[in-house]
Amino acid sequence: MRDVYQPLTLDADKYKPERTVDSIERYIRDNSIQRILYSEISAFIVGLSENERATVSTNLDRLVSYVLDNAISTDIQKIIIKIYDHFNST
Repeated sequence: MRDVYQPLTLDADKYKPERTVDSIERYIRDNSIQRILYSEISAFIVGLSENERATVSTNLDRLVSYVLDNAISTDIQKIIIKIYDHFNST
């Protein structure tokens, strides 16, 4: 799961949303589930500094735009939107 959310802290010019999509696809394949562990994401979010939160927010915006503008599976889109919503409600 760390491979999914940790790259979101990269500077916006280095962040590649397609890599996050790949990480989510790998996570689902390797764990045979389509459910994200929100407790792990919550712990990650709580530990972010104000600057890191801003960076993650920017990168999540880019990630959502990427999956909605490209031929990404509906299941992956749903997971990313749930992560986005979870981040914005934490």
